[in-house]
This record gives sequence, structure tokens and C-alpha cells, in this order.
Amino acid sequence: METPNLFKYATSELSQDAFLCWFMEWSRPDLFYINPELHQSAVELIKKMCAKQNVSIGNIKSITIERQVKGLDILVILNDCIALLIEDKTFTSEHSNQLNKYREQLRKRLEGKQQVCIYYKIGEQSNYSTIYASEFNLFSRKDMLMILRKGESNGVTHPLYIDYLNHLKELEQKYNSFEFLPVLEWSDYSWQGFYQAIQTDLGGKWGKVSNPRGGFWGFWWMNKAKNPYFLLLEQHILTVKLEITNGVDLKQERDRVMSNIFAYALTNGLELNRPSRLRSGRTITIAQRPNYIQTNEYGFLDLQATVKELKKYEYMY
Repeated sequence: METPNLFKYATSELSQDAFLCWFMEWSRPDLFYINPELHQSAVELIKKMCAKQNVSIGNIKSITIERQVKGLDILVILNDCIALLIEDKTFTSEHSNQLNKYREQLRKRLEGKQQVCIYYKIGEQSNYSTIYASEFNLFSRKDMLMILRKGESNGVTHPLYIDYLNHLKELEQKYNSFEFLPVLEWSDYSWQGFYQAIQTDLGGKWGKVSNPRGGFWGFWWMNKAKNPYFLLLEQHILTVKLEITNGVDLKQERDRVMSNIFAYALTNGLELNRPSRLRSGRTITIAQRPNYIQTNEYGFLDLQATVKELKKYEYMY
């Protein structure tokens, strides 16, 4: 029977901040005698975070935890010599160069301390290059699940700990649902998990694409022939998008590229349709392929076959 879970309702990043602070405080040496299993799990969390930056802390003799310090979500001082900076995200991403700003604003205060910078993310995002460029290290949902599952197997039974573990388990299942749900039953989480899976083979990026109809989760990548179009998955539909540069005649360029693409598709047996309406703008849809996803007879994804199918459209003309 499913029981009430606090994190079904405490969904904000502030709520997650509170859990992280509560959890890490259990690493205090004096709390070993209150709950040794929970204490050990908290110690392991901190050591795993420090290990992301190849920092070893040995025994935790003292810990000080602060929230919202100069905009940074959590600041942890360990043994008076290590500063653990944690930027905590649920389903949002970093913005406005905020990670570099936090480090600069804390520079004087943390002078003389070894810094470990952690970007904790329980959701998914397409790219973490700006995180690493800011010298932060990703601590993912999967990283936390490993800690919490090990703690549970070692005997941690605290209801708050188990609620958070179950919350992350449920999220993990949602992102992995593209593997075990029929394609027609996919949720937004399923699409994100699917895009992350194909990104390994195709490169590209993915994210929420806004439009007047409410938007969709999209995946886009450049063609390999270096021609003036890119490919965009609008969930169930593969579209070919043309970007018109300034000074180029829109209609002339559109007709030229469309003619080449459809000639290539006909010669190579690719399924492409003309859009029902050719809209104006600097980025326009010039061709599309509905139902590109390859499935078995029961409507479940065949990932390998789908990637193979998509690769056929990377070198058009």
C-alpha cells in the first residue's frame, strides 16, 4: 500500500535544501550514538561529495551548515578547513552566471579554506558544460540514490530519510518509463529520459520548446553534411528546420533546400512529407516525418532501431 510521502507536497528547492541540511547534520560526531546508521550514511554523503573534487576529509570532527549565503543555497564548513558549496536544483537549471557569482561573493570569507563546489540536481538537463566551466561538480539523482539505498540496506529507518529515498526512486522510474511504457503512453518524464538515451549516439541538445499551444519537449541536432538545416524531434514527429540568415531571400532559399532534401529522400527511400503549411519566419519547418519511433508489435520502443532510423536523416543532400 502506498503511504503518504512528505516530498509529494514539499516539492520546492527550499524543501530539498532543508532535507540536505538535516541529513548532513547527522554527520556530527556526537550523533553517532543517537543513530549510528543514519550518522554513517550522512558521513558517506559528505565524503562522496568531496570526492567529486578529489578531496579527502578523513574523520568529520566539526560541521557548520548555513543556508542562503550570498545567494548560494547551502554552505558547509567541515573541520574548519573545507568549504562545501552546494547549489541545489530540482527541475530548474543554473542561469545568469550565478555559480561564478556565488564563488566570487564568498571569496574573501572562504579565504584559506579548500573549496568543494557541488551542483546537486535531482531532475535532468541536456548539458552541464556551464556547470563544469564554473568549476562546480555534478552530484546527480543517481549519486544520491546510491547513498540512500546503501543506507537503507545498512539499517536506516528514519521516516524522513525513507520518504526522500522513495521520492527519488519514483523520479527515477518516471525518467526510465520510456523503457517499459508503450510510446503512446509516454509522459514528459518519458520524453526526457528518451532524449537523454539517444543523446549518447546523436549528440545534440534537448529541452522544453515553448509555443502558443503550451510547448513540447524537443531534441535538436545539426545535420552532418553541413547544410543549412537542423533536425528537431517534436516528440512523435521528426521535423527538418531551415534557418534563414540575414540578407538571404527566404522563398528562394527555402525552395532550393526543400528541392534538394526531397530529391535525396526519394533516392534513398526516406519517409518525408511536406508540411501542410509553410510558415514565414527566420526558422521554418520544410519537411517532417511522423512516427519515426521504431517499436515492436506491442508499441514499445526499440531504441537501437530508432537511433538507426534517425541517423538516416543526418546526411541529406
